[in-house]
Amino acid sequence: MLFVSQHRGPFVRFEMASHDTSSISISEQHAFLDLAKEFDWAAVKRHINSNPLLVNVQPCGRSGTPRWSALHQAAFGGSADAVRFLLEHKAAIDAKTNDGQTPLDVAKNEQVRAILRETSGGPAGLSRVPTPLRAKTKAAVARKKVAVVMKVMKAKKARNVKIAKGKHAKALVYKGKFVKTVGGLTRDHLIRNKAGKVVSKRLQARGTQTYANIKPWVEAMMKARAELGLSGFVAVKKGSPLHAKTMELYRS
Repeated sequence: MLFVSQHRGPFVRFEMASHDTSSISISEQHAFLDLAKEFDWAAVKRHINSNPLLVNVQPCGRSGTPRWSALHQAAFGGSADAVRFLLEHKAAIDAKTNDGQTPLDVAKNEQVRAILRETSGGPAGLSRVPTPLRAKTKAAVARKKVAVVMKVMKAKKARNVKIAKGKHAKALVYKGKFVKTVGGLTRDHLIRNKAGKVVSKRLQARGTQTYANIKPWVEAMMKARAELGLSGFVAVKKGSPLHAKTMELYRS
């Protein structure tokens, strides 16, 4: 009887072997196959992991004929995952029912049939088993991750190449490195003020207009500070010498 013995690269080798199930009680064999018949593959996997010999048990039923193996039930139920698991745990692909049918004969969907055909075919007992365990190599996965990151970075760069963000956005647009700010200001909307800072022309014009309303007061206060010989911060509190002198000069 054939079973999977070992992995060698992308291939699996099948060798002749006997399946001694004499150490397993008949009741345990029937209980295991009942789980397979109910398609309870999680329980089936747990039992096989605990006792690998269960994978090929086929005790006789009440009629005196051998029951279907777990692989028969997996093929009939159409569970590709269960079929792969059983094959990887040395399930006999040539096991037969009482009427001579193999798991391939009772398979109900094309995916399962393809797995069983590939497993049973090939020269010298070698064949590919399409299993998730034979997935991409670490190098291939790493290359794919790098490609995804590069793609995201390129897309982000292409999307934001025209829009400046952050504290120095206006300065960058004014220098011509970006087309506009997040607020939509282009170079034509910007100007460098007396302090050397790049600002909006509209806001600068509004500030100039607003300052014109308080310019006489500011000039009077500055003159008052000079006449009083003040330096540093001095609050212009009502009733203080600075406030009185400023009001005198402002009204004159």
